[in-house]
Amino acid sequence: KAESDITLWAKESYAQILETCNKFIICEQLDINIRRYSCYLMTMLIKEEYLENFQRLDKNLKNTIQINSLGLLGNKISGIRQSASLLVSSIEKISIKNKEWPSLITTLCKACDSDEIEFKLSSIRTLGLIWESLKRENFSKDELVLMENTMIKLILSSNDINLLHVCLHAYQYFLPYIYDRFKNEEYLQSTLKMMTNFCNLQNFCEKIAISAIHRISDVIIMAYDYMSSNIKNIIEFFGVICNEENEELAIQGYIFFIELSQEEYERKNNNLGYNNYMNSCWSILWGIIKNTLNKTISSAYKKEYTRFKSLSSLLYYLSKICSEEIIDDIFVYMTEKMSDPNPLMINSAIFAFTSILETEYDYKIKKVIYSSINPLSNFISVKCEELNKTVAWCFETICEIHGNMIICNSDVCKQILVMIITNLKKVDLHPKAKIYLCSSLFHLCNFLKEGEMSKLGIFGHYLLDLLKVLI
Repeated sequence: KAESDITLWAKESYAQILETCNKFIICEQLDINIRRYSCYLMTMLIKEEYLENFQRLDKNLKNTIQINSLGLLGNKISGIRQSASLLVSSIEKISIKNKEWPSLITTLCKACDSDEIEFKLSSIRTLGLIWESLKRENFSKDELVLMENTMIKLILSSNDINLLHVCLHAYQYFLPYIYDRFKNEEYLQSTLKMMTNFCNLQNFCEKIAISAIHRISDVIIMAYDYMSSNIKNIIEFFGVICNEENEELAIQGYIFFIELSQEEYERKNNNLGYNNYMNSCWSILWGIIKNTLNKTISSAYKKEYTRFKSLSSLLYYLSKICSEEIIDDIFVYMTEKMSDPNPLMINSAIFAFTSILETEYDYKIKKVIYSSINPLSNFISVKCEELNKTVAWCFETICEIHGNMIICNSDVCKQILVMIITNLKKVDLHPKAKIYLCSSLFHLCNFLKEGEMSKLGIFGHYLLDLLKVLI
């Protein structure tokens, strides 16, 4: 209620509200939350919507607001520092239009050399907030050089985990300011080397390693056109991360590969130039993927499904940007693993196979699917819930994407219908598997509606039995 009232009064009482809040934020006797909320209200009012009001403020009041908000960056209380960072960045965003606070960037960069860790933390966080909202055209060449030097120096010299984490977070917003520098291979390699060093869990914690992985991903997407000489090493590096025992780190490794695959997929779809790095490195990627699949029963993989989910997303995009070799490799792998005594190993192979079914190579996938129907049908009866669910999911995916192909082949269609009816009758089959099987029928019926009605004859033989089972 108070917040909505403040915004109603803002324009007619703009100066008075800011003046009052400005007194509150520096009053040490006031409750911390009152001071923080005063910072928040000032941040609300110092933005584009109130630009004219801000420009008409008394010069002395403006100066006092700037000095007070900047002073709070060194406050011992974390919450006040965070609120002050937001306030200072909002003042800069609105002041920069009239070049009213020309010394701020220099002041913040100097503060990053302070002996006070709080001041360093707040200053780099504030710079990050400024970088997030402004463009490099807003800064002079000297300011850009100063900011870059400050950022790199702080990242390389910081011994404080929290400060390093804030630096890595802020760095993502500074990258667009220096994107053209990645044309220089030496500069690009030094940037990648700096970030990859932070992925070492022996020297840094999980939080830092994950942040560094995200920044490497940002750099590579931004420097995509200049990565050709580095991409192989980067993919091999992330291959090690994908098979880390640390589950969270491994997932982030796969997320990096997914983001790079998405970038190439989008470039391909939008007819933009793309180098297809993932296809050129498929043999390396396949080794990484197989390593993950083969370790499916390792006790270290506590969140197996989460890792598999990431792997599945990666294979989905790879199947759209890589050559048809990906289908051959995964089909051969699945065929080999089908004789494995461990059902979880079979499960992982079928999981990978299902992930590539939505591919452009129809003639290849058609042949592979037809030869897979029979062995897949047998595995839904194996006493392993995970395997049952994955096989049923595989059939659902086949029917959803390639249902027309199934309906056009009466023998295959009959085989699938018999398999579905038989397994829906089973009392002990996992409900999730039954849901996938029902969904398979639904997708087949959708294709049936769009096809010739004469194909209904395939269903006719099983219709009564099917209805009884469904009921």
